[in-house]
Amino acid sequence: MYEKCISVHAEQNAIISASRKDMYGGILYLAGFENGEEISAEPCKICCRMIINSGIYKVVNKDREYRFEDLKDMIN
Repeated sequence: MYEKCISVHAEQNAIISASRKDMYGGILYLAGFENGEEISAEPCKICCRMIINSGIYKVVNKDREYRFEDLKDMIN
């Protein structure tokens, strides 16, 4: 379970490394790799909360786009 992970996720690292004014209305691109193959990465519940709070309005991965409402649904 990602929520119990002790590392900082890439989404969190990007958010804490930028100012909110630079992220507001932005797009976050996610990429995941497993055994050298690209996989569809999606944010965990904690990252969803941080993304929403940061003002980022869309997350894009290999297979789809998540918008604000999708992220809220993933938290529930």
